[in-house]
Amino acid sequence: MSSIKLLSFPFLIFSEIVRSMGIMEIFELSQVSRRALNYLNLARISKQMVNVVTGQRDAISFFNTNNPTENELRIHFLKTSEPIIGQIKVNNVCINVCERDGSTKTIRCNSNQFAYGLVHMMTHFDKLFYRMEYAIGIKLSTIRGDGEILSNGDCEYLLETTRPTLGITIFNKLSPDFNYKKILHFSRLRVPNLGKMPLEDLKALDSEIANLGNHQFSETDINEFLHHWIKGNNGKLRRLKLDGFKEAPDWDILLKDIVYTAWNTKERKRYYKSKYTDEVETINCENGKDFMDKDGQLATVVHHSEFLDILILHFSRLRVPNLGKMPLEDLKALDSEIANLGNHQFTEADINEFLHHWIKGNNRKLRRLKLDGFKEAPDWDVLLKDIVYTEWNPKERGRYYKSKYTHTEEIIDCENGRDFRNKDGQLATVVHHSEFLDFLVWNDRFLKYFGKR
Repeated sequence: MSSIKLLSFPFLIFSEIVRSMGIMEIFELSQVSRRALNYLNLARISKQMVNVVTGQRDAISFFNTNNPTENELRIHFLKTSEPIIGQIKVNNVCINVCERDGSTKTIRCNSNQFAYGLVHMMTHFDKLFYRMEYAIGIKLSTIRGDGEILSNGDCEYLLETTRPTLGITIFNKLSPDFNYKKILHFSRLRVPNLGKMPLEDLKALDSEIANLGNHQFSETDINEFLHHWIKGNNGKLRRLKLDGFKEAPDWDILLKDIVYTAWNTKERKRYYKSKYTDEVETINCENGKDFMDKDGQLATVVHHSEFLDILILHFSRLRVPNLGKMPLEDLKALDSEIANLGNHQFTEADINEFLHHWIKGNNRKLRRLKLDGFKEAPDWDVLLKDIVYTEWNPKERGRYYKSKYTHTEEIIDCENGRDFRNKDGQLATVVHHSEFLDFLVWNDRFLKYFGKR
């Protein structure tokens, strides 16, 4: 029986085949030829969960997004040199391979190539996986020096070398003159040995989740930070965990001049879920003190053994049947995944401005925005002004979109939708149905649906 060449298939079929492959198989395929790499790049394979660790163990690890404990591929740079059995080529740089272990999905490489090879390795993976994000952990750097104190120079070198996009964990103690501003922008930030971080740097925190230990913040400092947040600052923050509180704090000082309440079951749930990278942590907030910022965003501060948690309650699902006169700027600040808004006053021109806002890379969590109140089809010329869009193309996406608000799944027919992309290539559709307009962002572009809508 003659063999079938994978690259001879039509591109749509090729894309479906490679999306069903494991990460190690995709990586091995990318080594076949430049043409194979280009095809994989065009296939826009969904982004993967990646951790990069440098220090006592230099490794790049990929995890199964559905089962975060399952390793899909690990590239381990050995501490001692071993015989070379081959090479991998990434970004026009060759990395020596000492062992390939298919059973553990591990590729072991020469240790002395980690420092200069890491960026090339991540650049290569960035071509394979669409919008890949990764975090890095640093401990006792083997890249530059072996001291326990991380200096500004070492930090700059590591950030420039590894270029993490999602988050950073620094296990080392930090130098007394450490420039904290270099790390405040990461979505995920963990520093177990924070040292003397200035309060002004804490107030400039731009992370979603920050876990800070061995700090010198007092109840008075935290009170000032909370007042800073209440005024509308630190808009991205979802969780700030501060170790070092073995005893309950002095609540009178920590919550001075802050209007707060005890837990109200009608206002929020008892448990809060936090996802740092791959693991989901459940936090009991029964004893939390609740308060709001100037815009009505609910937050809780709760003490557990040895740490204090400040948690911002993000509404992943939002339904407001009688929205009223919501400002357009508030719609553009929407941080939900699914929002169903009715009885609003948004016009086609407003929605056009919102779509341009999304196209620029904003509202990244949004998966569906449903706007009631459109009994007639909108004026598409106004709604899609200056937006490059196409009609439905079955090669680009399927006809149906699946949306799950809580437990009930809804199937939306997008045959008559207008398709366009944001600056990162993310596909979206705006479609009109009787009495409502739907803006949908595609994750699963080829839903197999055989039922009736």
